Amino acid sequence: NPRNIKAAGFTATFKPILPACPCDGDLNEDCLVDASDLGLLLGAWGSCGKGSGCPGDINNDGNVDAADLGLLTAEWGCTG
Repeated sequence: NPRNIKAAGFTATFKPILPACPCDGDLNEDCLVDASDLGLLLGAWGSCGKGSGCPGDINNDGNVDAADLGLLTAEWGCTG
């Protein structure tokens, strides 16, 4: 929620800075590793090209595969 402060004829808008979620398996960035993230991972299953940053490629090797599934399940329930 932005907050406006008016002074001397100027308006300054301040927005809160939220910390990034600390869980690598949190693919939808809701600060929880759960079934929604698993669905995203399974939907992206397969080769996506190294360095492409495709959703689900948690270990950034260019493939969404069992290695990524293992990383996601290891963080299951992780919250920000």
